[in-house]
Amino acid sequence: MKMRPFQNRDREACIEIFRGNVPTFFLEAELPEFVKYLDDDSRGPFFVWEQDAAVIACGGFWIEENVKRAHLCWGMVARAHQGRGVGRLLLRGRIRQICDLGAASTIVIHTSQRSRGFFEKEGFKVRSYVENGYGAGLDRFDLMLNLPTPEAPAD
Repeated sequence: MKMRPFQNRDREACIEIFRGNVPTFFLEAELPEFVKYLDDDSRGPFFVWEQDAAVIACGGFWIEENVKRAHLCWGMVARAHQGRGVGRLLLRGRIRQICDLGAASTIVIHTSQRSRGFFEKEGFKVRSYVENGYGAGLDRFDLMLNLPTPEAPAD
């Protein structure tokens, strides 16, 4: 398995991953927004995970530089590959990319009750909650992770 930057040829595979996660993790009504995001050349970094030349996961982030905050977005794993650690690899790969940029001190994610526990296991803390925030039966949780601060040089 490897993580690499999204390319236009990955578009349909990412859309199929999205469709496979409806209605458990996403609402069908969100698909046009996701497609618009994929087609936007000005979007932030977006990555895919490949296994045997097949795209099995995708996800991205963008940085709010004025407050040194990174936002994770559109992270998803193909249904057939869920529960195998792919989501954790995707998350940690994106966190590593954010840390390498050095432009953020916190990372936030907006997710549902169905993914909340996954992010909490990775150190994210719930900051807010909205019942049915995404639609009927899909609550919204806003979570945050503080990144470690670089060590000051020794005297």
